[in-house]
Amino acid sequence: MKRIGVFMISAAFFCPIGCIRITVAPNCPDALEVGESVQLRANQQNPGEIATYAWTVDPTPAGTFGSAESPNTTFMAAQNGQAVIRLSASDGLFLATAECRVQIGPVGTGVQVSVSPASGPPDTQFTLTCISTSGPPATMLTIDQLDGSPVTLTTVSAGVVRFTPTSTGDFVFRCVGTSSGGVQTDPDVITVNVSRTGGGRPPR
Repeated sequence: MKRIGVFMISAAFFCPIGCIRITVAPNCPDALEVGESVQLRANQQNPGEIATYAWTVDPTPAGTFGSAESPNTTFMAAQNGQAVIRLSASDGLFLATAECRVQIGPVGTGVQVSVSPASGPPDTQFTLTCISTSGPPATMLTIDQLDGSPVTLTTVSAGVVRFTPTSTGDFVFRCVGTSSGGVQTDPDVITVNVSRTGGGRPPR
């Protein structure tokens, strides 16, 4: 009768005297975009004793492997959400299994835009700043104007623009982030109030 031992993350299988311990520790990136591919490695101990490998992903539609039976393979993400990548290895008597998690696609809103100062009179120079807040960092941040008298947006750096209104009123701006895989985040919108009293309501 065969005795089967299982290795799950940090729990090692029972190994009697004389046996050779096998372990695997697959690597996973923190995040991937749909359509993005990554190299996976088994990082196995005593590879010469391992006869078979089996890569699986849960849920199954989350992605595909270049070769599900090789110690080193590729994984291509196919569906947004959190996925568990699992690797099992066997020497014919014992089984070692380990897993890692990866976030596929954006999480939540993804970006946030703010303004400084919060309000002011005409001819005030305002600075709009857009940042990534969750999910894979956006590689491109775009700020545009949705409403109000047209103003010129001058780019200072990635995700930072300035403008100087010459009239009063509400000026509405939108920020959208785009990931390396071409996935756009939900937009974030802010309203800047320009009045001659220098007061006005808070942005948003």
